Amino acid sequence: MLIRSRRHFKIPFDQTSFAIQVVTKDGRTSRVSQPWLALWQLADGDDLEDYILSSEWNIFTDLQLADKGVTAIVRRAFAGESLQIPPFLYDAAQLGSFGRARWVSGYAHPIFDEAGSVQEVMLMYEDVGERIRSTSTTGLIEQRYQSLIQGTGQLVWTTSAEGAVEEDSETWRDFTGQTYEEWRSYGWLNVIHPDDQQKTFKLWADSITNRYMYEAVYRLQRLDGEYRWNIGRAVPVLNDDGSIREWVGINFDVHAFQSQTMGVCSIR
Repeated sequence: MLIRSRRHFKIPFDQTSFAIQVVTKDGRTSRVSQPWLALWQLADGDDLEDYILSSEWNIFTDLQLADKGVTAIVRRAFAGESLQIPPFLYDAAQLGSFGRARWVSGYAHPIFDEAGSVQEVMLMYEDVGERIRSTSTTGLIEQRYQSLIQGTGQLVWTTSAEGAVEEDSETWRDFTGQTYEEWRSYGWLNVIHPDDQQKTFKLWADSITNRYMYEAVYRLQRLDGEYRWNIGRAVPVLNDDGSIREWVGINFDVHAFQSQTMGVCSIR
């Protein structure tokens, strides 16, 4: 969005959802929008607004903006580029205003005069705090999940709604030694003891058909060739309309559990 003339700078300044701050070539702020005030929870005429609009604050000397890489983006905008500003945390408390730290992202757009020279840069910000917190929470849950799996030594896997393996499982590969190509689709049956294959597959097929939880006990061949008794369980994950999106399963090594708790490595 390159605005070729200040005469054409007729956007509804206070009606856009973006928080707009316009800065001059010497780094001063010439004006801010009402959404910008709302972003920082300010009232019109607030001391912080007065400070930002005064000659005391300069975008090129703000240490936070320099550290976050925003200053460099603004300089490039004054050279004529229209750029995206990646998410960054800005703490207005460092300017003397208490408790107004915000995760924001946005855009830097040059404002040209009729001769084609950049006179100002328009910074358009939006609050992305909720998005950042949601991403962080998801990442934390994933870390906890991975830690749990590694700590218990269980095998975790997923299949399609039809019951075929489509995604890789590092825990399955580590236990059985199968490559992804070897175990995908129904290749996992090849590491189940021959005497248990038919019964195990029938239980799996019945669960897929009838949409109920799968559970089977069978001998699973380990990487070193030894067969280990396992309990395999899986549950369907549903879409909003009630259809099955996928199956999520887990294998529990009964040998390992008995060895750790009772010193026994056999199952009848």
